[in-house]
Amino acid sequence: MTTNYPGYTQNNAAFFEILMEGLKGEVPDGSFWDAVADDATFEFEYRIPGFPFQMSKAQYFEWFKTYPIALRADHLWVYKDSNKHTLIMEYEVHGRDGQYNNRFCSIVTLKNHQISYWRDYGDSLQMAN
Repeated sequence: MTTNYPGYTQNNAAFFEILMEGLKGEVPDGSFWDAVADDATFEFEYRIPGFPFQMSKAQYFEWFKTYPIALRADHLWVYKDSNKHTLIMEYEVHGRDGQYNNRFCSIVTLKNHQISYWRDYGDSLQMAN
């Protein structure tokens, strides 16, 4: 994975690595951000005050550039529906300090081997704390 790309930091690299592992064979190798179409939409089914329900690629990229928690990620499960060009990825993300643990379910729609739509589900209470 390309980690010398704006938006990758020591804090968030493990997050992007597990996502690219789940997307392997569906999008070109390299950067997560290169795998995202310019007009992609990200939706977040979180209930955190001040956190938006929806972001564009550019907004999500800017948000991640300053992500404050050092992460590690594991327990990836991937379910594919080739006919609908959709993947469902389940994975866990943890703060390296042990203070943060969360499980996510991401539903990803692909178009022309790029991410066109991303819907994320996670434990809002874990994120808010």
